[in-house]
Amino acid sequence: MIAVLVFVVVVVVAADRVGALVAEHVLAGKVQTDEHLPNRPDVTIGGFPFLTQAAHGRYKDVTVKATDFPVGDLSVTRLTAHLYGVHISLSDAIHRSVSRVPVERVVGTAFVSYSAVNSYLAGHGPLGSRVSVHGGNGGKAEVVDRVEVAGRAVSLRGEGTLTLSGNTVDVGVTTLAGLPGSTVAAGLIRRVLASLSIAIPVRGLPFRMRLSSVSLSSGGVTVAGSATNVVLGSRGA
Repeated sequence: MIAVLVFVVVVVVAADRVGALVAEHVLAGKVQTDEHLPNRPDVTIGGFPFLTQAAHGRYKDVTVKATDFPVGDLSVTRLTAHLYGVHISLSDAIHRSVSRVPVERVVGTAFVSYSAVNSYLAGHGPLGSRVSVHGGNGGKAEVVDRVEVAGRAVSLRGEGTLTLSGNTVDVGVTTLAGLPGSTVAAGLIRRVLASLSIAIPVRGLPFRMRLSSVSLSSGGVTVAGSATNVVLGSRGA
């Protein structure tokens, strides 16, 4: 009797995991198509048992991870999103005929490496400037601007503070230094500061996320955001 019970439990658990894998594959394909991702994301359906969620057509917590995809002209290095309340009917999942997937709430973070940030700024930075952003101290960014002085390239270094304006990261630079002390040098630095406007748009993130915070690390910029009442499939392929 115990052996039979163990066998039944093993079969049920195996069926549960197989069902989860099938649903994860279907949902990953749907996310890739709807969000126009170059690579299939990694999708994990949380919660156990899976079959109970499938029977109700509602998954409590789905984790989506995607890497190296564009949002406009900026390349996002890594995205991790938690989708809460994902609705997929069991019949649609079985027949792989999922067309629309309502999602109650999305919370996620996107990481953009400094390499990706500076690749963007190389083509979209301040006019006539060669500006780059790097990891700094105390939660501030190190900003480097290379300018021409008497035919010689000089690097001006300063600090920048990151803020959000909608889904755009603004880098506010308040200090720059690097030239020998002189009236001419001070005037040049003031002119550079006055014209130094750095904006990094992170618009068009998957799941229509709206950004709520931005932070710095040694490797890059991390933004966090959320969205409610998202419907995958509503934007088409």
